[in-house]
Amino acid sequence: MQGIYNFIEVDSNLGTSGAVEADRFAGLRADGYDIVINLLPDDSQYATPGEAQIVADLGMDYVHIPVDFAAPIASNYNDFVAAMQAATGKKVYVHCAANWRVSSFVSLYGERELGWARHTAEALVEKAWGEPDDVWKQFMTEIRSIK
Repeated sequence: MQGIYNFIEVDSNLGTSGAVEADRFAGLRADGYDIVINLLPDDSQYATPGEAQIVADLGMDYVHIPVDFAAPIASNYNDFVAAMQAATGKKVYVHCAANWRVSSFVSLYGERELGWARHTAEALVEKAWGEPDDVWKQFMTEIRSIK
């Protein structure tokens, strides 16, 4: 979507990006998105004030899973998996500040839940932010090691 920072269309039912400005949510709805999953904490400088209400007013479902960029935890990922599974059959839009949290979560989800090859999952992260920092490399290794 033009005008949304670091937008990536993963497939026809999944889009990801960085921060979404308030006036861009109507475009997401017009493009057929049914649900918005926000991984950005409310206190982030990139958060959109009133996002939950904006999304609801447009008739989309909203899930907020605030992920601390400096300290992601497994329960954040587990909440994301639950949200993605609950959204089966819907067109899903997932965002954070820069598409770094999101690309990491979506790549893990693709690999663990959808059977993506590791190189496919890693390519999504690389496209969004190049190489993750050490915190996110460790987090991704931790999640991949969970049986």
